[in-house]
Amino acid sequence: MKFNFFLKSRIKKALKNASHHHHNYEKEKLKGKRDKKWSGWYAGYILGRIRKLQKIFSVSKLANLLEEASKKSKQENWAEKYAHFIVEGMGKTEKNEDKQ
Repeated sequence: MKFNFFLKSRIKKALKNASHHHHNYEKEKLKGKRDKKWSGWYAGYILGRIRKLQKIFSVSKLANLLEEASKKSKQENWAEKYAHFIVEGMGKTEKNEDKQ
Protein backbone atom coordinates (compact mmCIF):
# COMPACT_ATOMS: atom_id res chain seq x y z
CA MET A 1 0.00 0.00 0.00
CA LYS A 2 2.91 2.36 0.68
CA PHE A 3 3.97 1.95 -2.96
CA ASN A 4 0.47 2.88 -4.14
CA PHE A 5 0.48 5.99 -1.94
CA PHE A 6 3.80 7.10 -3.46
CA LEU A 7 2.62 6.34 -6.98
CA LYS A 8 -0.71 8.06 -6.38
CA SER A 9 1.18 11.14 -5.18
CA ARG A 10 3.31 11.15 -8.35
CA ILE A 11 0.23 10.74 -10.54
CA LYS A 12 -1.53 13.58 -8.72
CA LYS A 13 1.47 15.86 -9.29
CA ALA A 14 1.67 14.83 -12.96
CA LEU A 15 -2.06 15.55 -13.38
CA LYS A 16 -1.68 19.03 -11.92
CA ASN A 17 1.31 19.73 -14.17
CA ALA A 18 -0.58 18.36 -17.16
CA SER A 19 -3.49 20.64 -16.31
CA HIS A 20 -1.24 23.69 -16.29
CA HIS A 21 0.47 22.81 -19.58
CA HIS A 22 -2.77 21.74 -21.24
CA HIS A 23 -4.40 25.03 -20.29
CA ASN A 24 -1.56 26.85 -22.06
CA TYR A 25 -1.91 24.52 -25.05
CA GLU A 26 -5.62 25.31 -25.34
CA LYS A 27 -4.99 29.02 -24.92
CA GLU A 28 -2.07 29.33 -27.36
CA LYS A 29 -2.43 26.55 -29.93
CA LEU A 30 -6.21 26.13 -29.96
CA LYS A 31 -6.87 29.87 -29.59
CA GLY A 32 -8.98 29.40 -26.48
CA LYS A 33 -11.11 26.53 -27.77
CA ARG A 34 -11.77 23.54 -25.55
CA ASP A 35 -9.75 20.44 -26.47
CA LYS A 36 -12.24 17.59 -26.94
CA LYS A 37 -9.35 15.11 -26.90
CA TRP A 38 -7.98 16.38 -23.58
CA SER A 39 -7.77 12.91 -22.05
CA GLY A 40 -5.32 11.69 -24.70
CA TRP A 41 -3.18 14.77 -24.18
CA TYR A 42 -3.13 14.21 -20.40
CA ALA A 43 -2.45 10.49 -20.83
CA GLY A 44 0.52 11.13 -23.10
CA TYR A 45 1.88 13.72 -20.69
CA ILE A 46 1.53 11.41 -17.67
CA LEU A 47 2.97 8.34 -19.41
CA GLY A 48 5.92 10.43 -20.54
CA ARG A 49 6.74 11.14 -16.91
CA ILE A 50 5.90 7.97 -14.99
CA ARG A 51 7.57 4.86 -16.43
CA LYS A 52 5.75 2.44 -14.14
CA LEU A 53 2.51 3.37 -15.87
CA GLN A 54 4.00 2.83 -19.34
CA LYS A 55 4.30 -0.87 -18.53
CA ILE A 56 0.61 -1.09 -17.64
CA PHE A 57 -1.28 1.39 -19.82
CA SER A 58 -1.31 2.46 -23.41
CA VAL A 59 -2.20 6.10 -24.09
CA SER A 60 -5.71 5.06 -25.14
CA LYS A 61 -6.31 2.91 -22.02
CA LEU A 62 -5.16 5.68 -19.70
CA ALA A 63 -7.19 8.24 -21.67
CA ASN A 64 -10.27 6.05 -21.21
CA LEU A 65 -9.63 5.88 -17.46
CA LEU A 66 -9.30 9.67 -17.32
CA GLU A 67 -12.58 10.06 -19.21
CA GLU A 68 -14.25 7.68 -16.78
CA ALA A 69 -12.81 9.55 -13.80
CA SER A 70 -14.06 12.86 -15.19
CA LYS A 71 -17.60 11.51 -15.31
CA LYS A 72 -17.46 10.27 -11.71
CA SER A 73 -15.60 13.11 -10.00
CA LYS A 74 -16.48 16.65 -9.09
CA GLN A 75 -14.07 19.52 -9.72
CA GLU A 76 -12.84 19.87 -6.14
CA ASN A 77 -9.78 17.75 -5.38
CA TRP A 78 -10.04 16.37 -8.91
CA ALA A 79 -6.34 15.46 -9.20
CA GLU A 80 -6.51 13.39 -5.99
CA LYS A 81 -9.65 11.60 -7.20
CA TYR A 82 -8.29 10.96 -10.70
CA ALA A 83 -5.00 9.64 -9.27
CA HIS A 84 -6.93 7.26 -7.01
CA PHE A 85 -9.01 6.13 -9.99
CA ILE A 86 -5.85 5.45 -12.04
CA VAL A 87 -4.22 3.41 -9.24
CA GLU A 88 -7.42 1.38 -8.90
CA GLY A 89 -7.48 0.85 -12.68
CA MET A 90 -3.86 -0.20 -12.54
CA GLY A 91 -4.74 -2.94 -10.06
CA LYS A 92 -7.59 -4.15 -12.26
CA THR A 93 -5.34 -4.22 -15.33
CA GLU A 94 -2.64 -6.18 -13.49
CA LYS A 95 -5.21 -8.70 -12.20
CA ASN A 96 -6.60 -9.22 -15.72
CA GLU A 97 -3.09 -9.85 -17.05
CA ASP A 98 -2.44 -12.40 -14.28
CA LYS A 99 -5.53 -14.38 -15.36
CA GLN A 100 -4.30 -14.69 -18.95
